[in-house]
Amino acid sequence: MQPLSINNQEESSIVLYIKKHDTAVLTVMFTDIQGFTDITEEIGDALAVELRSKHDKILTDIIQDNDAGLVIKFIGDAVMAVFAEPSAAIDKSVKIQNAIAKFNLQDNNLPAIKVRIGLHMGQVTVEDTIELDIFGRHVNRAARIESLAQGGQILMSYSVYDSAQGWVVAQKNIDSQDHGRYELKGIDGAVQVFEVYDPKLTSPVTPTKGKVKESSNKKSALMATISAVFAIAILLTFQWYKHVELRLESFYPQDMRLADNTKIALAGNKEDASRLVENELEPGKHLIYYAVGKNLRYYTELVLERGLNQVKPKFKEWRLPSLHYRISGNKTESTPYTRSKEFIFYSINNQLMSENSAKLSIKVERKVENNQINNTVLLTIEHEGNLIANEEIFVTQLLNSKIERQPKKTIWQSDLFNYELELYTGRGAIDISIMGNFN
Repeated sequence: MQPLSINNQEESSIVLYIKKHDTAVLTVMFTDIQGFTDITEEIGDALAVELRSKHDKILTDIIQDNDAGLVIKFIGDAVMAVFAEPSAAIDKSVKIQNAIAKFNLQDNNLPAIKVRIGLHMGQVTVEDTIELDIFGRHVNRAARIESLAQGGQILMSYSVYDSAQGWVVAQKNIDSQDHGRYELKGIDGAVQVFEVYDPKLTSPVTPTKGKVKESSNKKSALMATISAVFAIAILLTFQWYKHVELRLESFYPQDMRLADNTKIALAGNKEDASRLVENELEPGKHLIYYAVGKNLRYYTELVLERGLNQVKPKFKEWRLPSLHYRISGNKTESTPYTRSKEFIFYSINNQLMSENSAKLSIKVERKVENNQINNTVLLTIEHEGNLIANEEIFVTQLLNSKIERQPKKTIWQSDLFNYELELYTGRGAIDISIMGNFN
């Protein structure tokens, strides 16, 4: 596989997406249609073009819905896209497979197709500058993982699964499978490959390509057995022990923290079936979380007792309120443009999560004078029905100006998180976001 080239326009769109989502890490999606060359020979070029066009629209609409992802390019029947959050990449992958399944049931004189999907994530910017060679390596790895898949499968690297496992576990319509480690052409070292799937649609299938370095399932089963015996021995021998001992099973996200932001120290290695938490803990209620992005964390609540606590944590999504509103360049009427949305979000109270309500609103009034647009932007934020922020700003832009990013501005802040204004203008359009970010 030759390295994929990125032209200037594609690079600019990636840069804008990165800035808009304020991330240095991207999840790359690479897809293709299984056996599309044979399909083309069977149905002819005209129908093949129609089929590929419908396929491209299905994928584009799903990927870019709610600005979750960005389609970078189409390469024949393949699609390359990026996401700011690995959970969004997995969510859209499952939705793509469901949409393709529904498409295949339609009576449209087109053959059924199966889409293969590969995901990989990694850092792509250094000091706010995208490194195309680094980005290219991540794209290449996603494409290599995708090449292991059969039609209808979603395969991913450990980095994607590790970052999104809490979200995956919380989904009722998604299951996962660890397929072990594989050698991929052109990539140093073995890659651990995971599969996610909708159990109502399909079942996991072990990839037949690539050399399996080790059976992770057998290793995990052996380690789980050893861990269980070890845990029982500790429980029987030291049941009188009064200190709190916590062992976590199976899943160890990077940089897990307690409610007071203390980093959790774990003994052992990430391959172990269970690992001891080395922090000193008191009996009672505890909250553990890990961050995926500035706006998103995953958390689990535990009640610990004296002695051994063997826990397989189930993480839940912890997302802060955010509101995005884009007004295109052809909307210049004097009538105010408004958007508001109500949210339920969580904050920490006495080591546990408490539910809160929020309402975010954006109101924009536009006035055109000569070749200039004068925007009056009013931002309001309510928590539990109480107004906590009421910000008015004035933004002037030229009708045909290039895309410009205004300096970010904090409009409200607490000990836990803040609301930040992100604003872009260009070609007569104005793009406004109120982003809830953890401190």
